[in-house]
Amino acid sequence: MQWYDELRKQYPNWVVVDRYIDDSLTGMQAKKRPEFMRMLNDAKSGKFDLIVTREVSRFARNTVECLEFTRQLKSLNVEVYFVHESIWTLDNSGEMILTIMAMVAQEESRKMSERVKAGQAMSRKNGVLYGNGNILGYDRVGDTYVINQEQAETVRLIYNLYESGMGMQAIRNELIRLGKKNARGTTEGDVTRISKCLRNTVYKGVMVYNKSHSNNFLDQKTIITRDEDSYIYVAGKFEPIISSEQWEWCKHIRESHKKVQAIDVNGEIAIRKIASHKNNNVWTNKLRCRCGSSMRKKWHTRHNGVNNIWLKCYSQLNNGADKIVDPNDQGFCNVRAICDWKLEMMALYVSRHLFKHEKTLSLAAKTLTSESFLEKQEREKIRKNYEEKIKGLAKKNTAFN
Repeated sequence: MQWYDELRKQYPNWVVVDRYIDDSLTGMQAKKRPEFMRMLNDAKSGKFDLIVTREVSRFARNTVECLEFTRQLKSLNVEVYFVHESIWTLDNSGEMILTIMAMVAQEESRKMSERVKAGQAMSRKNGVLYGNGNILGYDRVGDTYVINQEQAETVRLIYNLYESGMGMQAIRNELIRLGKKNARGTTEGDVTRISKCLRNTVYKGVMVYNKSHSNNFLDQKTIITRDEDSYIYVAGKFEPIISSEQWEWCKHIRESHKKVQAIDVNGEIAIRKIASHKNNNVWTNKLRCRCGSSMRKKWHTRHNGVNNIWLKCYSQLNNGADKIVDPNDQGFCNVRAICDWKLEMMALYVSRHLFKHEKTLSLAAKTLTSESFLEKQEREKIRKNYEEKIKGLAKKNTAFN
């Protein structure tokens, strides 16, 4: 700010109305800069007629946005003065020079992005740990993980119970019964956390990178990577809690619980593995999302304290919402959740409509029942025929021996 104060002394006719400072925020997207957006709103309300910024890169690093906002301000008779480049946007030549300088700033951001990616690649190669290290079973000490023996016993118990055939919900109940604490130090049970624990390769001593990526240096939208073949696996420099053999066997069990289904995706047949889920809810048992996944119940409490049940696509719950999933990925789905009372209302309407024609409905039901009975008789006849042939072959085989 001292630099701006010194500049202010050179222009005694200037009156400083406000200062707009976005600390340590990207200049690629204006929507991520609250102070910048406040400045634009103040300009629209006529709070000032001149914006002074040190250089183009401080105003915006996105060429399109830079020109768009300066033109918008120009239409409001608000001028922008870029000090280092000596650009006054209300001058006739101002926009041409600004376009060139904004392109230079954007290119510098692109190069910076490439340098960051190169640094990340080197960090992955060296097995550098990311995140705050709040992982069940480990304490982060410096740049490595150290086993927390008390929590590690909980991790081993989860894997042993799952390997023995116990489901995740049953494991959750058992952990609560035993008073086992999670990574936050509480005894709250969560099936999702158990699922993540069983999928975490850290427990077998392997770090996984490239689980997410930025779509481009302009938008900087984080996209979750669903293609596990593109993951980068690096042996960790810490002691594993679970053996690699046990981890892989638990993975095999998880995969065996999935059902292979052929589904219609935008007019094309796709083969996908979908996790099976058993419960007594009629909607989650019957409904299927257009992406082929089943539906799950989600509780939502409104501001007035009323609880509602929503049915949401399991693919979205498992893979993430459409904001963080690449539309080209297999797990992408943007179907909105639906409230259960709407489903019940529609079912009631359809039922009432059908029962207006009770005789027709009754006749159709009898026809379907009769056809099903005849099919069952035919199948039974074929089965007995094959059984007699098998017995005959068995007798011939005994006589031959």
